[in-house]
Amino acid sequence: PDLLAARLASRGLAVEVVNLGVTGYGTDQEYLLFRREGRRYCADLVLLGAYENDARENAAAVQGRYPKPYFRRAPGGALVLENVPVPRIEGWDARAPATPAGLRAWLRRHLRLYAAAAFLREEARRRLAPAAPLARPADPPEAVELTAALIRGLADEVARAGARFAVVVLPDLYYSAVTMGAATRSGVEQVLDLTPAFRGRARAGERLFYALDGAHWTPRAHAMAADDIAAFVARAGLLSRPPRACA
Repeated sequence: PDLLAARLASRGLAVEVVNLGVTGYGTDQEYLLFRREGRRYCADLVLLGAYENDARENAAAVQGRYPKPYFRRAPGGALVLENVPVPRIEGWDARAPATPAGLRAWLRRHLRLYAAAAFLREEARRRLAPAAPLARPADPPEAVELTAALIRGLADEVARAGARFAVVVLPDLYYSAVTMGAATRSGVEQVLDLTPAFRGRARAGERLFYALDGAHWTPRAHAMAADDIAAFVARAGLLSRPPRACA
């Protein structure tokens, strides 16, 4: 967000960029977050980052081991919210992990050294294991249509709030056509797919993903994405009008 604000400022667009990203959220919870909190920011432009695992997780009632709200498509295509109120995990307390597995998860979240050691252990296992082709996890049936409906629903909410809307497809190691397919099926006019630029520069030898997980971006990738998103916003005229006034 800071890099994007700086790139837009260099193009003469004085913009405050607010990051509403939440760890583990898919398109469904991003949609709910905008309805509850996002509209309060009186944005002129809302950018939705679409990541490769969103389509798969949008159809799930859990994220990892945590229950979550989710949507299903009713006959006719309407979105129906399910799993609300979100069920509680019986006997689970984030402040005092009681089981060895819970303790490991707590250490991984709170101690950087433990997290780094866990990454190194997994990397060693991967290098010792027989080489196998990299496979992307399968998306459940209807994942593309559900994600497209969620993007379309968020776009409608943003329009009702008086802001403009665009989708940015965020590439990672497992990129497939599913993410871009959902954005295309949504009917949203303004879509930026960063994948071609990422692939081209990766082939040129630029290090865009951390080797230990193959998914999280390096500082170089963040800078490149900020450049490309700023150029896209300027080219499409998404911030060409004066800032709107809100109560």
